[in-house]
Amino acid sequence: MIRQQDQGAVQPALHRPDADAQEAVELDPKSATARYSLGLALYDKGRLEEAIGHYEEAIRLDPKGFSAARFTLGDALRAKGRLEEAIGHYREAIRLDPQESAAGYNNFALALHDKGEHDEAISYYKEAIRLDPKVAVFHYNLGLALRAKGRLEEAIGHCQEAIRLDPALTLARRELYSYQYAAARAAVRDSIGQGRPETRPSDEERVGLRRQALEWLRADLELRTHLHEDGESADLASLSGWSLSAWQTEPALAGVREVAALQKLPDAEREQWLRLWADVAALRAADPLEQGLAHIAQREWGKAAGRYRRALEHREADGGHFWFEYAAVLLLSCDRQGYKNACAHMVEQCGKAPGLRAYHVARACTLAPDGVAESSLPWRLAKKELQGSAEQFWSLTEQGALAYRAGLFQEAMPLFEQSLKADPAPGRAVLNWLWLALANQRLGQAEEARRWLDKANLWLDQYRDGIPASAEAQVGLHLHNWLEANILRREAELLIQRQKNLDGPGE
Repeated sequence: MIRQQDQGAVQPALHRPDADAQEAVELDPKSATARYSLGLALYDKGRLEEAIGHYEEAIRLDPKGFSAARFTLGDALRAKGRLEEAIGHYREAIRLDPQESAAGYNNFALALHDKGEHDEAISYYKEAIRLDPKVAVFHYNLGLALRAKGRLEEAIGHCQEAIRLDPALTLARRELYSYQYAAARAAVRDSIGQGRPETRPSDEERVGLRRQALEWLRADLELRTHLHEDGESADLASLSGWSLSAWQTEPALAGVREVAALQKLPDAEREQWLRLWADVAALRAADPLEQGLAHIAQREWGKAAGRYRRALEHREADGGHFWFEYAAVLLLSCDRQGYKNACAHMVEQCGKAPGLRAYHVARACTLAPDGVAESSLPWRLAKKELQGSAEQFWSLTEQGALAYRAGLFQEAMPLFEQSLKADPAPGRAVLNWLWLALANQRLGQAEEARRWLDKANLWLDQYRDGIPASAEAQVGLHLHNWLEANILRREAELLIQRQKNLDGPGE
């Protein structure tokens, strides 16, 4: 699935609130339709357990003729992380009415994807597309599943189709960046032929692999160039997860970037690669956000804040990724007032700016204890989104962060622990280790706090020279996790040291 934090497959809205649903149930408690409608209304309000109860009652009242209730029950169970139950209800809904809903097939595939059943998920995404081929998010979600199986060329094709159907689908643009870049790296690696002699590509095949890699990288670069010229790249540069500085340092691309390697290529091909790298350098030099991302990777917080400030002066930037990163580098560069101003802007724009997720607003506001004056405000803004993915690691971590900032340290602890179980990849787990260090210290459990902090420090210290380009793919260390981890590490060290000073020597 997308990380990220960022990030997951898209589920089209199936649910619509009905103000009269409760009254309808009271008038006719044996009406399956009334129960189903009330379940929809409760789902929309984030009251998933109550919604599940009404969906189940609708099915009990009409067990053979109400496949829609089974689909929506599957949606609610999936949102609660109860994947086996969700999958069972999706299967039964399809058995009752195989042509019921393209969105239902898509949501069934989402549950299978969450469970790691990518092959079956692919088949149901394809069925959703067969029933309704003009829904962009179906193609986007299929691309995610194909990417998980390493079928990058097919994933690229479906992302391109998603963008064609809905040019405003930012998530598809992000994935297209990622897929094309990953495919290019793989093609260059394959062209080197490091396997057994009998499996190494021929000279002709090597040329073909490099040509395909060049096409993918050139397509990425051209899209970035157009977005930069149109003033629309402020959020997409970080959404993609691949700043252009990564292109210039990625080891997998050394065979088509380094001077010695390029000298071995035919003249015409070498000229094409040299032109690409010159264009990469030119775009980096012209884009302050690209420079800011490079400074973030190297932990040069003050320089990064300056570049983000400059990017903001040159274009309108209301995307959640941009503002989260800007708030974080302001905090890391010790501009506390600038950080608060960034949080205030995000709160004010939440629900107005289309690219600003409530989750990013809440996450930015919980980076420090004084992000906003009212600690409950971020929770109110992000409650629906967090509850809609209540069992996902990113939601659990942020729920814990909100509880911690509200002073509910005991309530925060199990949320961080659940997040660790939901996704133990170290690049995501490191956030929970640091939050657990803070929470334990607040609860007077100094030894346990030190243990979690030491665990986080040991892991983060391997990146003293900066975050490598492959960190997210290899260990789940997204750029946002890198920023938050550096902030929380600083806070935990200060908190633990302050208490140690208060305790005095010999304690």
